[in-house]
Amino acid sequence: MTTERERPPALALNESGPTRADDRVALSGKKSTRRWWWERAGAALLLPPILFLLLRPERYGLTPNALDPIFYTGYTINFDDIMREVGDRHYFVTRWTAYLPAMYVSELLGPAAGRLVVRWVFASSILMSLWHLGRRWGWNRQAELVAGLVVLTNPMFTRPLLTDYVEWFVVSGGLLLMTQCFEPRRRVARSVFIGVAAASIVISNPFAVVISPAPVAVYLAGLRRFWRSLLWHATLIGVSAMTTVLAGLAWFRWRYGIPNVYTPTITFMRRLSGGGDPLLAPDYGWLLSFGWIYIPAVLLMVGWLHPRMRSRLRSTRGIGSVAFVLGFQYVLHWFDTFARDGGTLEIPYYWSFLYPALAVYVAALVGVVQWRWSHVTVFLSLWTLVLVQARIVDLRVPGGAWFAVGLVTAVVALTVLSVRRPAWSVAAVIGLTVALTVASPVHRPTGVLDLDPRYGELYWMSSRSDGALDEVIWLARKLDQVDDSDIYFMASGLSTQIVAIYAPHVTGHLLSLDANGSNNAFEAGAVRRLAIYGDAEFVRGAEQIVADLEARVLLDERHDQGLEFRLLVVELPIPARDPFEWAPSELPAATGSTEGDARTAEPGVDSPGFAMYGPYVPLEDRRYRVTIEYRSDEPVTSDAGVFDVQATPASGQPPPPPTVSMPLPGTSGTVDSRSIDFQGSADLWEFRAWWDGDRSLSVLGLRIQPLDR
Repeated sequence: MTTERERPPALALNESGPTRADDRVALSGKKSTRRWWWERAGAALLLPPILFLLLRPERYGLTPNALDPIFYTGYTINFDDIMREVGDRHYFVTRWTAYLPAMYVSELLGPAAGRLVVRWVFASSILMSLWHLGRRWGWNRQAELVAGLVVLTNPMFTRPLLTDYVEWFVVSGGLLLMTQCFEPRRRVARSVFIGVAAASIVISNPFAVVISPAPVAVYLAGLRRFWRSLLWHATLIGVSAMTTVLAGLAWFRWRYGIPNVYTPTITFMRRLSGGGDPLLAPDYGWLLSFGWIYIPAVLLMVGWLHPRMRSRLRSTRGIGSVAFVLGFQYVLHWFDTFARDGGTLEIPYYWSFLYPALAVYVAALVGVVQWRWSHVTVFLSLWTLVLVQARIVDLRVPGGAWFAVGLVTAVVALTVLSVRRPAWSVAAVIGLTVALTVASPVHRPTGVLDLDPRYGELYWMSSRSDGALDEVIWLARKLDQVDDSDIYFMASGLSTQIVAIYAPHVTGHLLSLDANGSNNAFEAGAVRRLAIYGDAEFVRGAEQIVADLEARVLLDERHDQGLEFRLLVVELPIPARDPFEWAPSELPAATGSTEGDARTAEPGVDSPGFAMYGPYVPLEDRRYRVTIEYRSDEPVTSDAGVFDVQATPASGQPPPPPTVSMPLPGTSGTVDSRSIDFQGSADLWEFRAWWDGDRSLSVLGLRIQPLDR
């Protein structure tokens, strides 16, 4: 006869505790531990590819914008070319923890399969870490399944995971860091992992430093024999973090001769300090459009008012820490946005830094109740339906004031429901998170760029994003068939972004035509190989230019699956030995304003600086004369500025002092010129006019003439 004490509890959604005795693996004993790991490892490996095939998300989410992710794809599948062209001249190189592991896997398995395998490994590791945490919190198998699916399929996770922008590493690595920090047991291996993960996340994006302090503090605060253990584990974390930093420093110095791989980011951060992000909108209209930024507040409020969750927060070790970390980081996001003029709420790749804490809290909320399989089926069917319907039907909740009213009403209703139907309220509040993510009000951007991550357009997509990934890989492989060193590009539209795998936007190798349909780089002999890439109409229009130059065709192919762009690669002949000119208005400058072809700097209006520099072109190995034509109100007895010739090594090393420089005497308002003779080379040449700010200076023309024929 079975006593009441021995009888397993009935299966009910609103019960607390395990549903069956065998649903909860004992926390002691090597045999039960091995059994737990074996049973979950298979599910953790199978679930991500099943979800991928079922929901068919974009393979190559191009948010937060369509350019930066492709830069990082270049570091993953075109690394040597990127290093040759860019070296350590841009902060991209610093973020090696995000692209280097992916690069090695891509070399082994190919770029398409490699990038998916890396993300598969991260997703499976996240599931195991999450489920192991749930083991401590008394989850049954159904709760494990619901928590895993909700965390992995939330668009706020899947979108960054499938982009090549570094947020993919920050979000997935942050989830692993969070789950390990909330574990009740402090171990040597865990402390070492936390140190490596924290350092790797900050290296991949310095702004992601907001992720690490709170969970690491929670981890250290939970130590027994506090002071002795605190010193030991804090040392382990610090040493492993520093070792990670030094490993990158040593590898890039040994392999690529870069003295300090972190210098570009340090320089960038110093320049950025004190200035607002130019991507921010001038008003706060997005506050009533970006519904997902209110999800943490809804979860924390309803979770605290939910009687069973409140009981768990008080009684279960670790869950209270999760709530603390989420609340702390959420307040930090709001503080950054309004007190520091930052963008952590508005800009999606900064907002996604909050997701690791948010995901673990959602998982903790799932585990508050015990799930029946029938209820699991109903909930996940509705969850999946909303995700997919967001693509098929444009689901939108009302915007503006109606959004605020609706959100307050939903919170009040969920609070009441949490008292009367605790289990239903948990399912409803989790469902609300996906509704606020994929069905937010219509966003009408007012900033420089539309950085709305468009979470609703992710699943069951057959979009240009997938086609862009095919094109990126195809382009790199095709250009490997020709000599792609020092190659220049002409592109349009999306193809302009795809060629970022060679970083021409950074190196100045992305060309455009002037109003007359020509480019002085051709006349200078700076371009020997030119890749014309884009849709058929664009390439056909450029073919006439190629014909006029009598170029030799090296490659002419079309992608027949992705975006069907055409690639035409030509070798340009050595140009005639005729002089060529640049209008100052075509060249970059640090001061002054353009008037027709000229650039003029006025005292009291403009600050001292370069009134002209660039154009960063290599020249043939022969003698040249460069002549600047200018006018200044400065009397001829004093100098209005300095004209110099500067060569930056094509290898990416820091530039030496100017090759030749000479003063620009005043002209008393008349037009005059000065010339410099120099020896050309494959370095990147620029011609600079420095203005001292005392009297007006107008740069009227720049002429380059080969001296030997």
